[in-house]
Amino acid sequence: MIYVVGSSFNSLAAANAFVNKGLDVTILDVGKKSSFQNKQIIKDLLKKNDIYKVIKFINGISRKNAKNYPKIKMNKTNFGSHFYREKLINDIVEQQEETETSLSYALGGFSNIWGAACLPILKEEMKSWPIKYEDLSEHFDEVSKLLNVNGENDDLNNFFNFKNYQGYEHGLSSQSKGLLKQLNLKREDLKKSGIYFGRSKLAINNSNNGYKGCVECGLCFHGCPHDLIFNTIDLFNDFIKNKKINYIPNIKVKSFDELNNEVTIYAENLEINKMVEFKGKYLFLGSGSISTMKILMDTLKIKKNITLASKDQYVAPIYLKFKSKLDYKQNYNTLSEIFIEVKDNEICESNVHIQIYPFSDIVLSFLPFFKKFFSKYFNFIFSRLMIAQILIPSKFSSLINVSLSEKNFLILKSQKNKISGEIIKKVFKKINQTKSLSFSILNRLMIMLSTGGSQHLGSSFKMSTKPTESDTDIYGRPSGFKNVHVIDSTILPSLPTATIVFASMSNSLRIAKAVISKILSEKN
Repeated sequence: MIYVVGSSFNSLAAANAFVNKGLDVTILDVGKKSSFQNKQIIKDLLKKNDIYKVIKFINGISRKNAKNYPKIKMNKTNFGSHFYREKLINDIVEQQEETETSLSYALGGFSNIWGAACLPILKEEMKSWPIKYEDLSEHFDEVSKLLNVNGENDDLNNFFNFKNYQGYEHGLSSQSKGLLKQLNLKREDLKKSGIYFGRSKLAINNSNNGYKGCVECGLCFHGCPHDLIFNTIDLFNDFIKNKKINYIPNIKVKSFDELNNEVTIYAENLEINKMVEFKGKYLFLGSGSISTMKILMDTLKIKKNITLASKDQYVAPIYLKFKSKLDYKQNYNTLSEIFIEVKDNEICESNVHIQIYPFSDIVLSFLPFFKKFFSKYFNFIFSRLMIAQILIPSKFSSLINVSLSEKNFLILKSQKNKISGEIIKKVFKKINQTKSLSFSILNRLMIMLSTGGSQHLGSSFKMSTKPTESDTDIYGRPSGFKNVHVIDSTILPSLPTATIVFASMSNSLRIAKAVISKILSEKN
């Protein structure tokens, strides 16, 4: 029996590999579900073609729980619900000091609310990793297919050695069309300056995997009413319906043990409020960076402080240097529309990743200063404003120091990295002084997200060729275990600068396939 813990991206990658080989796999998951009572109301409101009435309805629901969740993320919900995200203080975390990390017990985890951005890790980012770049890259195509990554052939494909699985079936906002047109006119000059760009690579369902195309309703950050943003729930539900997996909900794994090639999993059954045990041959742990870290600390009885890597994120408006049209009704996909990579050794040794978003109500939530101009000067101001999300490599970002309280709960404390601030200043300077770029960053209006607020977290039990008690081996196995494998970002030696999901899923797939080979060889 193979047990997989969790139902988000990395658990899906492993479970899908086992299902494809006809192996017996059981998913243990808390599996919270949203009632989605608001979904039909939202669909009915959309028929009236008034996006702001829909958003007002959603935000009204969201504000009811405003005190329990990070302020910066309050406007990003799943139809007004926060079911996918636990409160800042919960059954694992007792205290957060200058951090805003979240964990998810939902069926599908954070795939219920993610931004669908997908890019692999760069080869140069893996120089200090204990595995080769090729060990991951051989799984890129399979992960791209699984996520149904939409993209087009551009310089980003060459920069990341990346192949899209599917072309786009949705259009761009007028702002992004104009910006891409201007950038393409100076494409070669920008490459010489170390600036690469292209349309965002997004995990979007479309006709390729049995869905209708995007209707461009503008609700991407509030939950897609048509289920077009990739969510692991869809594939897990298909597995359950067709009896390809055994799914057990209401199970919160606490720790595990291994004796004589048998793994024992200790968990709480939330339905009956009792501790239960599961026994099997293999355990694959993909509960998410916070939950997995706590399970490992409890199992290995680690009392010393450990560190959790994060990626500092900055949000700032950009000003377009050309005339642009604006659809104030948001009749377009409001996810990231343009990716930009800045590769300049004078800034830092790694690339800096930038995601460009079109105007939306989410832009207003980040830029409260502009709200008073919303109606009177709407087109004058907002037609030339977009928003940039800038990600700093984890090596130069804040760390989260993790310690245990007397009650054995986590205490999370931010450890700022001054280099991050120096890098963002250099990025702003390069962008604003590059004449061939058709926009500038309004850096005085920049916001830095709280440490951990992006949920780009991991690297607390890194893979190593010589693992200590707080490391894992190259197959994600904790010290002293042969048949337990950690498969999420917890074990990544560093966090990819662009997006984490793609690299982490590739690593999960690598580990799962290694175990599959072992199982099949033993059968023969």
